[in-house]
Amino acid sequence: MKKFIIFFLVFYSLFITHYSFSQSGWYWKSPYPQGNPIRKIFITTDNKVFAIGDCGTIMTSTNNGANWNFFNKLCGVTGNFNSYYVLNNNEIFLGSTNGMIIKTTNSGANWFVLYNFMTGQYSGYILSLDFRNSLTGYVLMDNNLYKTINGGNNWSSIYYFSGFPIDDMRFVSPDTGFVCASLVIDKRGIFELGVLKTVNGGINWTQVYSFYSGITSDFKFFNSTTGMLIYNNGFLITSNGGVNWNTNYNMNLSSTIDSYFAFNPLVFYAGCDGNAFNITTNGGVNWVSKPVPFYTSFSMGFANQNSGFVLGWNNMIYRTSNAGSNWTLLTERNGSGTAANNLHDHFFFNNYTGFVAGWNGLIKKTTDMGETWITAITPDSYHSKSIYFINSNTGFASGAYNGYGRILKSTDAGLSWSVFKLFTSQSFDFIRFVNQNTGFLASNYGAIYKTTDSGYNWTLIDSSLYYGIRSLVFINVNTGFAVGNQNNLTSKIIKTTNSGLNWQTVYTGSNLSKLTFVNELTGYITGTGALKTTDGGTNWFRILNSDYHYGIEFSNPNTGYLVGMYGSVWRTTNGGALWNGLECPSGKALFGAKFFNDSVGIIYGEYGTILKTYNGGGNIISGIKNYNITPSSFSLSQNYPNPFNPTTNIKFRITNNKYTTLIVYDVLGKEVATLVKEKLKPGEYEVIFDGSTLSSGVYFYKLTSGDFNETKKMLLIK
Repeated sequence: MKKFIIFFLVFYSLFITHYSFSQSGWYWKSPYPQGNPIRKIFITTDNKVFAIGDCGTIMTSTNNGANWNFFNKLCGVTGNFNSYYVLNNNEIFLGSTNGMIIKTTNSGANWFVLYNFMTGQYSGYILSLDFRNSLTGYVLMDNNLYKTINGGNNWSSIYYFSGFPIDDMRFVSPDTGFVCASLVIDKRGIFELGVLKTVNGGINWTQVYSFYSGITSDFKFFNSTTGMLIYNNGFLITSNGGVNWNTNYNMNLSSTIDSYFAFNPLVFYAGCDGNAFNITTNGGVNWVSKPVPFYTSFSMGFANQNSGFVLGWNNMIYRTSNAGSNWTLLTERNGSGTAANNLHDHFFFNNYTGFVAGWNGLIKKTTDMGETWITAITPDSYHSKSIYFINSNTGFASGAYNGYGRILKSTDAGLSWSVFKLFTSQSFDFIRFVNQNTGFLASNYGAIYKTTDSGYNWTLIDSSLYYGIRSLVFINVNTGFAVGNQNNLTSKIIKTTNSGLNWQTVYTGSNLSKLTFVNELTGYITGTGALKTTDGGTNWFRILNSDYHYGIEFSNPNTGYLVGMYGSVWRTTNGGALWNGLECPSGKALFGAKFFNDSVGIIYGEYGTILKTYNGGGNIISGIKNYNITPSSFSLSQNYPNPFNPTTNIKFRITNNKYTTLIVYDVLGKEVATLVKEKLKPGEYEVIFDGSTLSSGVYFYKLTSGDFNETKKMLLIK
């Protein structure tokens, strides 16, 4: 395929320093040094360590991992770095899963977007990238091969590999390259290794090798003639530019290769399933297997045969200085195996001392307003979903144990926990007390239990929310609310005014989640958007239509925060009439928040994330107001005022339940601001655009929602 497509460069600088996004408002407090998942690790020849991963995360260290600098969200909220190419110590390229190429020219001190395929005709997952020199490079994306001859400013689609997925690509000169693929050759799913080669810059490809029963993984070339092909449990060597591949180098290991590092065709390190680190120094004839503290390794990088790094499960980066005989853990884990350390609930005695609780037995305590955290001792790695203390020493954590509900108890101010109650079924997602004796317990099966003897005995008092309870709140000894699902489609808010003896439905809707009250009359509930009550929960009205939010917190009756999917954080300062989106370095789900005053607070969620702000959440990236009407047609209004300095309002209407974006561009087509980037319900919306950091001039704003798009012009005059 020789279809030729030229993409124009969208080139904008992301000159950001240490803690790129958190400097604007949020700082990582747990896990160390940051919590977004890491996918790859590598070392440059000047011994600088790089780790790249989800949510546009780049970590760097210049002192063997003792300290880390990092950037987050360099390729947007949902983009993950999964491929890289080191041209030299200064010039490094990263490829993302949302079609962006990021580059540094100063060894990672600053990064900029070299090219964004999302703005062109194609977009997708950059599987591999390779630069032969400062001008000629290749990108493999969605089985399409793209080429640049001007350093990445423009790209051409030069070949499409049809019929089978390509696993990796490597070029050994500007014109000669290889791709490997796993070809299904019969109905039983038996795989054949396939190697294809080009000698004219990717225009034509010829299969030069096939090997029965293998799944390809990666290429490694040491020079133009000598290379290595790694597959599921072995590797092949070529010494004549891919014409022949020597199968005598097969590992014949019993477990799959998860990661590897090859110094040359003879010296090869392989990380395999089952806590094994395997070394050969004679091309695979003999192997030495060393035990390691990690079960699986996803990536490794070595400066020499003694010193290197391995990325294991849950963001755990290990360093060795003696070829794998000993390992030092450099980072804090963000999960346990395939389960992330998701933090779901919090409890604070005061503005300084409190707890967060979540999966894998994780309970953390702070005594300095969330600045530092210690991990409590729990009996096992089963989940705790909720936490509450009845005095300074005695606390309870509810959750699940091997399919059964249970309660943990602490009597030493949360430093250690033991099993207090074990139930025959259910998972208990909420535990709350109204005094030292009286408490309530809510399950994922919709049952609410009550105790009047400090948790020793529990009595079932309601089971109307059959499909689980999302929130349980008491605003005084007698008055409480529970939020949950009555069936797969319907959510309900139920209320009691006699300490749980009777419950009545006060609201029926869909996709409701967490509930909070700022006083006995005013309350809010999250879910898909947000609802508000001003009469003690008798009536509820919608104040926001937007994507799903998991948590809500108010620091005063007017100032509140919503947290939810993809690290989204929204703030209101007028009781929910207008919500502003805030910058946040996490790209994963956030489940809760706690504010100690109007400026200082924490947010927490998936992968053990705890972030802290000292300025009320920092920079506003967008503000969105929902007018709660159902329009009959799409429209994008002219901004007002226009001309403006420095802020202006933009109204728009959408009629479908689609993913919607509102993006501002300059006259060169460069994206300068994203005002909306989420799934919205039909309605009329208004956003605030702040151009205080921009120069005077003409700008364009474009609304896209489903098949609808419209662009208008506005003028900034300073």
